[in-house]
Amino acid sequence: MDTAIREKPPLPYGQFSLHQRFSSEAMGPIRHQVAAHLRLWEMSALVEQGMLVASELCSNVRHAGDRRFELRMVLLNGRVRLEVRDYSTALPYFPAEVPAPDAVSGRGLYLVAELAEHVGVDLLGDGKIIWAVLGPGPCLTDAIVKAASQHGEPTDQQVRPSAPEVGRA
Repeated sequence: MDTAIREKPPLPYGQFSLHQRFSSEAMGPIRHQVAAHLRLWEMSALVEQGMLVASELCSNVRHAGDRRFELRMVLLNGRVRLEVRDYSTALPYFPAEVPAPDAVSGRGLYLVAELAEHVGVDLLGDGKIIWAVLGPGPCLTDAIVKAASQHGEPTDQQVRPSAPEVGRA
């Protein structure tokens, strides 16, 4: 009888996966792993977006009864697909517009939809996969400025005093 413990073979280059149970303490290490893999894959321009998208998708697992999930990242033709597989069949809501300032939820998935080229949900028999594809495109700052301006909130760009012109007294 073979009783040796076997490690899983490593995933091919351009793939990363981790299994986790949701806890707020896990979000920092998850963001770190996402950033490290994006840098390894020479996708540093997507680090901010990738960390935010992964964090938001993973954080939504807290609404599921079973808080286990799998985060998966796949490098595809210069884009990164982030997937979170959970064990709830409840569908997430991706707001088409910025949630009102007094709304208690929805901002995270709104930003995910703004930052991603594509978002979607694949239903499974015992849960779902929520996914987002990131590629060259809007940056995190652009999405935040757009969200703030839709509610008439001052943005950093609107509040910042203009710099004095060089060479003028």
